[in-house]
Amino acid sequence: MQIDKLSGGYRILESGSILTYSGTDDIVFHLKMDKTFKFQVVLKFEEKEKDDQQLKFNTDSQQNIITITCVNFNNLLGTGIKKPIELATFNNKKVFINFCIYATGDEIPRKVTYTFYIQK
Repeated sequence: MQIDKLSGGYRILESGSILTYSGTDDIVFHLKMDKTFKFQVVLKFEEKEKDDQQLKFNTDSQQNIITITCVNFNNLLGTGIKKPIELATFNNKKVFINFCIYATGDEIPRKVTYTFYIQK
């Protein structure tokens, strides 16, 4: 059986949820689109004194690593992003990630629900 999943005109490549090993550990996704194109997405978590939530982006084009730092994403009910983040272009189609993070503190594992999309 093959099930194609779609949302908003985008094909869902992968979705799921992860519990981090601890409340401060990163999550690393290794995406292999085909034999010639692969990259990594790293979700980092950072807490600051101010309650302002923000996303920081860093791209290492030499290593094909995209790092997304989630600052103050520490709400028990979850903190999500408003729209999917564009990550790459593969075969002239854009690849995106969307996620929501549930956290209760530094010492308790975070739960991350995620979805990767590609244009149809």
